[in-house]
Amino acid sequence: MPLAVIGLPVAIYIPPFYSGTLGLDLAAVGLILMVARLSDVVTDPLIGGLSDRTRTRWGRRRPWVALGVPVMMVSAFMLFVPRGEVTNLYLLIWISAIYFGFTLISIPYGAWGAELSGDYGERNRISGAREIFLLLGLLIAITAPIVGARLFDHDGNSAGRGAMAVLGWIPLLMLPVCAVIAFSSVPEPGAVEIRKTPIRKGLRIAMRNGPFRLILSTPILGASILADVVDLDTIKSGEQRTAFIFAFLGMVRKVFEAAGVGIALPVLAWAGFDPKVMTNSPQALFMLTAMYCLVPLVL
Repeated sequence: MPLAVIGLPVAIYIPPFYSGTLGLDLAAVGLILMVARLSDVVTDPLIGGLSDRTRTRWGRRRPWVALGVPVMMVSAFMLFVPRGEVTNLYLLIWISAIYFGFTLISIPYGAWGAELSGDYGERNRISGAREIFLLLGLLIAITAPIVGARLFDHDGNSAGRGAMAVLGWIPLLMLPVCAVIAFSSVPEPGAVEIRKTPIRKGLRIAMRNGPFRLILSTPILGASILADVVDLDTIKSGEQRTAFIFAFLGMVRKVFEAAGVGIALPVLAWAGFDPKVMTNSPQALFMLTAMYCLVPLVL
C-alpha cells in the first residue's frame, strides 16, 4: 500500500510539480526522469541477484526490504517536501534515490510473495490480496493531494506545495508500520538451490524461457504467472532466482517508461507547452493530447 502511495505521485505529480509549481524547465525535468529511471537497468538485476544469494538468519528478502524502507522514507520526503533551493541537480539526486529505494523494496518483496506457495491457486490468491492493497494505496495517492490542496493551498492546486507535502508525510508514517507487519507475520521460505549460475549463462537460460519471453514481449505482468515462470527457470538453471527474474522484467518495463517520459516532455517543450501558464496555444494543447492519448492508443 505505501509503495502505491509513492509510486503514482512520482509518475503523475512530479513533472507538473517541479516544472509548473517550482519552475524547472519542462524538457530538463523529462530528461532527468529518464536518466534516473535508466539507472534501474543496472541496479535492478544487481539487487535481484544479490537478494537471491543472501543468506541470513532473517531470510533472503527481509534484509533488503529493511534497507529500502529508510531510503524510501527520506527520499520521498525530500522529493515531495523540497528543502532549500530546488535545482535540476536536486531533482536528479532525490528522484534517483527514490527509484533506488523502490528497487531495494519491490524486487525482494515481489520475489518473497512469489515464493510463499508452490500451489497455482494459492499463488493467485496471494497476488490478488496484494493487488487489493495496491488499489487502496492508489486511492490514497489520488485523494491525499486533493485534501492537501484544499487545506494548505489557497488556489486549490493539486500539484501545489501543500498537496505534495501531504504525500511526503504519508510514507513516513506508513512504510515502517507496514514493514513491521510484514516482517512479523509473513513467513519466508528457505532457498531451493542446487548450484550457482554464472551471470552470462543465467541470462541465456532466462532468454530461452519461452513463457518468460512472452511476458517480456507484451510485457504483461501477473505476479502469480511470473512465479510459474520462475519454476521453469529453477528447473533449467538449478538455482532459485525469483528476484532476478522479477528484476529482469522490471528492468525492461522501466526502460520503456524512461523512454516515454524522456520523449514526451521534451516534445511538449518543443511544441511550446508551458505548464506555468493558464492558457497554451492550440498547437501545444494538441501535442499534449497526442503524447498522452493518441500515441498510447496506437501503441
